Amino acid sequence: NTVAQTMLLACKSGISLSYSKKKNKMHWIIYLIIFVISFSIKDGIRKKSLNKFDNMAVLSLEFTAAFLIFLLIAIISKTPLTINTYTLSFLGIGILHGLGTVGKINAMNISLSKTSLVSKYSLAFPMLLGFFFLGEGSLLNLHSIEGTLKVIALSLLPVSIYLLQKNKGESGKTSSVWLWSMAQFFIFHAALEFLIKLNISSEMILQAAVYQRLSAAAITLIAAKISKAKFPFTKQLYGVTIGNAILISISYFATLSALTTAPLVIYKPLAKMLTVIFVTLIGLFVFGEHKKITRRNKWGYLVTGLGVVLLIIAEVVELS
Repeated sequence: NTVAQTMLLACKSGISLSYSKKKNKMHWIIYLIIFVISFSIKDGIRKKSLNKFDNMAVLSLEFTAAFLIFLLIAIISKTPLTINTYTLSFLGIGILHGLGTVGKINAMNISLSKTSLVSKYSLAFPMLLGFFFLGEGSLLNLHSIEGTLKVIALSLLPVSIYLLQKNKGESGKTSSVWLWSMAQFFIFHAALEFLIKLNISSEMILQAAVYQRLSAAAITLIAAKISKAKFPFTKQLYGVTIGNAILISISYFATLSALTTAPLVIYKPLAKMLTVIFVTLIGLFVFGEHKKITRRNKWGYLVTGLGVVLLIIAEVVELS
């Protein structure tokens, strides 16, 4: 009886451990969905207010408000904000984030459509870093069904980006300032998720958010000061700033939480594909942007949707 009870207990423990591992592995998908929804709404609001306010002014206000939100949450929850190696690393990540975002905003001020297109290719960097330096290449094993599905889905990504770009006539001019701004974006922004993945701890997510947002806000405020950004303190600007700051806070917290377990080589393309789909749905049903979608774009959304479905099926097969 003792032997039988021991074996039964071992079986129950094994089932419980297996369920726990699957649950932990799946929880990043929930955070991914939260990120996609909040980021897409924020993106829709920002696009509508793009020509109404100074982009650098709005960005600096949003980043500052997002920092204050995280700081307030930390104070209310009595979370210790001690300075150590961990928090200093996210202070550095925030500086990179701020510099990269400033570069993208400067490029957008010169050519919005071209910047939007070229910046999409930045997602290749964290994927490659995860593949080569985090050992995530094993997830793309062609000898397994889920690995094959993932490879097919990822190969569809550049096709969808090409199909979703605007007409060549709308690409805007290319100047040395634009090239320098985009180089700044790629250099400082491309490896952000990789650095977060290397440093993030599930027990200290709020501390990471506070320090990262602090340095990112400081960089954008300095950039706004240098560029002599205009701050027309109107009710509409306050509304856009506060609304987007809340959405930025939610999306960033979701990103940090997801990257505690999510593989970069899967998380990054899935986040991009789902965001493209969700932003399009917001444009169609909220802003009525039906006329802006061409036949080629429709094929692009179809390819993007197929990629998302394949990645989700691959994750389900892997979990089973």
